[in-house]
Amino acid sequence: MLVKRFKDKTAFEVAWPASVSAMAELFGAHLILPDYRYELHDDALHATQRRPAANEIERALRRFWQFDERYFGEMIGGGRSDFQWAVYVLVYLGKDRRTIDLLFRTFLPLLGDYAFKEFGRNFCRKVCSTFRDDVRHLLWDVQDAQYPESGDWFGWHGHLNGFSDENRTSLLEEAGLYPLKNPSFPPFSVMQYLIADPVRMGHPSSRQLRRMLEQQYLERGYDV
Repeated sequence: MLVKRFKDKTAFEVAWPASVSAMAELFGAHLILPDYRYELHDDALHATQRRPAANEIERALRRFWQFDERYFGEMIGGGRSDFQWAVYVLVYLGKDRRTIDLLFRTFLPLLGDYAFKEFGRNFCRKVCSTFRDDVRHLLWDVQDAQYPESGDWFGWHGHLNGFSDENRTSLLEEAGLYPLKNPSFPPFSVMQYLIADPVRMGHPSSRQLRRMLEQQYLERGYDV
């Protein structure tokens, strides 16, 4: 379980129709997709709105997200670190509140306690990896964030959105995560997925990472 909400069948089935509607809007207008995956599976997904049988939902999502083609053997990734990265990037760097809401409505019900019990841990980890991939696509391809050069940290502060603390806290509560103590200084668990050369950058302590980010912000003229 990655999300504390959606603990039972009733909570999941109440949320599911909105999830399908969110997918239709999200993949139809808010993300730039390399294929027509939603259009190909639109009918099957919408059929689960009327009859939310677990086996039909799982079958439709497996085909929609191409799990058989994308994943082989034992599942690697899709754990808590991927989930936290996706949520923190959305909440602090996401520019469009509507897109964030749609991503949450699409993925969070599929990462709750009921989903893990009904669909299985391996399936839910594939869902979480897909969530991470779509957030990564949003950050780099849709929002056109500047990827760091080798030896540099990602310019997190320069990519912050203008959301209020109250807005961010409300979104994080939906995902069951706590706000960052300082929006400009994410933990290494988040930053490690935003660097060009992980080996060179090493694994700094929280204090070391803050000093390095402060120095980088100073060099770029940020007042933090």
